Amino acid sequence: FLTPGTLATSDEVLAMARAVAAAGGGIIQWATDWAAYEDLPYDKLKPAEVDAYVKRELCWMKQVAEEHGDSVALTWTLAFGNDPSSPKWMTKMQTNFLEEVKAAGGRAKAQVFVRPQGFLMSFEARLHPFLLSPTFQALKQRSELEGLD
Repeated sequence: FLTPGTLATSDEVLAMARAVAAAGGGIIQWATDWAAYEDLPYDKLKPAEVDAYVKRELCWMKQVAEEHGDSVALTWTLAFGNDPSSPKWMTKMQTNFLEEVKAAGGRAKAQVFVRPQGFLMSFEARLHPFLLSPTFQALKQRSELEGLD
């Protein structure tokens, strides 16, 4: 049994929502960074593509609310991605969207992590605890300029 992943199309997720509704209802939990339209490092993502990706994701989520009401609830991680340059308005957009889903007859909740998740980390990874640190960013930039690893 396979479930849609990060790069699942809207049609794939909508089909899953229809199956959840047909089985009596349930929850679709969506783990997103609101940026990764493709499996690329954040500095390689194109802003126009990120905007288009966000619009596509909001579109299928609203369609689920309109088609299935509260029989298929939506939940996602309230975030603006892990990119320090990401716009902070993204969080506000998400909380406003919760109201849009509700107005369309749906049910949605945004979640926040209450504790760190356990996983292996690397400074080369797209996600690690120091990514948002100004000190780390300055050291990273300096080491790149000086050709240090």
